[in-house]
Amino acid sequence: MFGNRTEEYDRGKRKQDQHRRPLERGFVTSVAELASGVEPYVELEPHQSPRTTARVPQPTRGDRRLPAEGDEVYFTRRGDDVAVILGIVATDHDGYARERRIDPRPSDAHITIDADGRTTAVAADGTSITVDGGTLQVNDGATPVVTDIETSTDADGHVTSVTPVTNDSLQL
Repeated sequence: MFGNRTEEYDRGKRKQDQHRRPLERGFVTSVAELASGVEPYVELEPHQSPRTTARVPQPTRGDRRLPAEGDEVYFTRRGDDVAVILGIVATDHDGYARERRIDPRPSDAHITIDADGRTTAVAADGTSITVDGGTLQVNDGATPVVTDIETSTDADGHVTSVTPVTNDSLQL
């Protein structure tokens, strides 16, 4: 009777272990083109297993992001052995630990929010707008925008001086 309990425990333990999937790491080697109605996927080279295709689950609302080629990712496998990306490995050298970057791939456009609240939007052509502490900069400009012109005149009505009025909170 004691032996039967051990066998039951061993069978139950084996069954439980079959449902546990190890967390793995690997590098993204390519990103598939996005298609409507198709779950996004990437080609993945795991550290300790053969190259595979991995699905990238996406939220129904809010930020959506696919890992880029060269990103190191965490993944696991579903019961049918399909790899599923769980997240991107955050490392200091690529900026993830210091800022929030939203980039709708495959475009080069992105929005970056750093730890101090500085927010930069960059268009695909490289045009940028940065908001930082009440200052709006266009293309990293440092020249305040002229918002008005003040003039002085003499008794005959001739202009004697012209003074541009600038707004330091908007810089081009």
